[in-house]
Amino acid sequence: MAAQNTPTRTPPTIKANPIANRTLAQSYATLPRQTRLALSLGVCAVAVVGIFVEGSMGCGINTMCCK
Repeated sequence: MAAQNTPTRTPPTIKANPIANRTLAQSYATLPRQTRLALSLGVCAVAVVGIFVEGSMGCGINTMCCK
């Protein structure tokens, strides 16, 4: 009995998916490493500035009003 040559199915890579079919995580993963690093550091910087601004305004975690 001859073995049939059935092609093995390989999973699609992230870069093979069209842009319209990608999720946000897949689109982020396709960015170059330096771009991802710069974007992550920018988000962290905004968060740190927000923490310091909140502290300087006298707002607490459970208070709704600020000075």
